[in-house]
Amino acid sequence: MTEMQLQLYWLNHATNFAELRDVNGFPIEVITPGIINFDQGPDFLFGNIKIDGIEWIGSIEIHQKTSQWFSHQHQEDPQYQKVILHVVWENDLRSFNQCAVLELSKYISLDSFSDVSNCIEKFQPDLSYPGIDLLERLAIERMEERANGVLVELKHQKGDWNAVFWKKVGYTFGLPLNGIMFERFIDAVYKINNTSLSRSSIDVNSLLMSMAGYSDLLSMEENEHSNRLLSKYGLNTLPTNLVRFRTRPSNFPLRRLAQLSEMIVSTTNLFRSVIEDKDFNLLIDRLPSTISKSMADRLLINVFVPILVAYSKYTGVLSHRFKAMEWLETSAPEDNKFTREFTKKFFRPTSAIQTQGIIVWYKTLNNK
Repeated sequence: MTEMQLQLYWLNHATNFAELRDVNGFPIEVITPGIINFDQGPDFLFGNIKIDGIEWIGSIEIHQKTSQWFSHQHQEDPQYQKVILHVVWENDLRSFNQCAVLELSKYISLDSFSDVSNCIEKFQPDLSYPGIDLLERLAIERMEERANGVLVELKHQKGDWNAVFWKKVGYTFGLPLNGIMFERFIDAVYKINNTSLSRSSIDVNSLLMSMAGYSDLLSMEENEHSNRLLSKYGLNTLPTNLVRFRTRPSNFPLRRLAQLSEMIVSTTNLFRSVIEDKDFNLLIDRLPSTISKSMADRLLINVFVPILVAYSKYTGVLSHRFKAMEWLETSAPEDNKFTREFTKKFFRPTSAIQTQGIIVWYKTLNNK
C-alpha cells in the first residue's frame, strides 16, 4: 500500500463511509474529498468535511503514517497551515496537534486497494437484473475512477501528461500478468530524454530487451549500446519477474516488448493525437501495423478513455469526456470469461461500454 494508492482511494471513496471518527473519537463526515493539488503543498485543496458537527473547508494531506508530517517538515511550511484533516493509514503518534487525524486502517482492509472496482457502492442499484442502463452507468463510474488514477499519477509525475500516458501504455502492453514490470521498463526508457521518450530504435529496443532479461538475444553491438545507456543514465537492470509460461502466444513478453518498442519508435505525439483526433479509427491508423485490433481495443479501454476523462477533469472541457464515452459506445464488445458467462445467462452485449459494466458487475457480486 503506497501513498499514491491512499490518495486514489480517498479521491474515489471518501464520501462512501457511513461512520467515521478521528483518532480522538470525534465524528467525521466527508462532504467532498477536495481537488488534487498539482503544485507544492497539501495533496488536496478545498476539501469539505464536518468534524463533530462543525463544517470545515480547507486542505487535506495524506500519508502512510502520521509521523511523516514531521519527517517531511510540513510544520515548517506555511502552505500546510490550512490543512483541516490528516488522513493516514497508521497513526503512529500519541499526540498530533496540527489538525484532526483520520486513521483509514480502522475502516478498510488492504484488500480495498485491489483493482476490483467499488463502483456499485456509490448508488446502491438493484443487482438482480443487470440491464443496459445499469451496465453503462457502472462502466462510466469505472472510467471515472480510472481517470482519478490518472490524475493522481499526474501529480506524482509533476504534471507531465506524456509520462503518465506512456506509463499507462506500457502497463497495458504487459497485461494480464506483466503490467507492473512493463510500466517500469517505460520509466527507464523515458529517463533517457527526461521530458520525452527516446525515438531511437537501438536505444529503445536494446534497453527494453536487456532490462527484461533478454540480453542474450541482442547482438554484441546492441548489448554494448545498452550497457552504455544504463551507465550514462544511472539505470539498473531490473530483477525481472516476467511471467512467460502462463500467457497465450499473443501475450508472450518477448512479442509484446517488440510491439511496444515499435510503437514508441514509430509514433510521435500520440498523447496529443488521443486528445485531438475525433475518430477512433483515425487514431488506430497512427499505430504500427503490428498492433492488432484487439490490442488497439485494449489500449482504448485502459489508456485512451481514462486519459480523455482525466484530461476533461483537468481542463474543464467536457468534449473530451463525451468523446471518450462515444468511443466506448461504438467499439466492439470484449470477449472474456465475464462477458461469455453473462451472454449465457442474460443477453449478448453490443459495445465495449456494456462489457466494461459487466466486468464491474461480476467482480462486485463476487466480493459481496
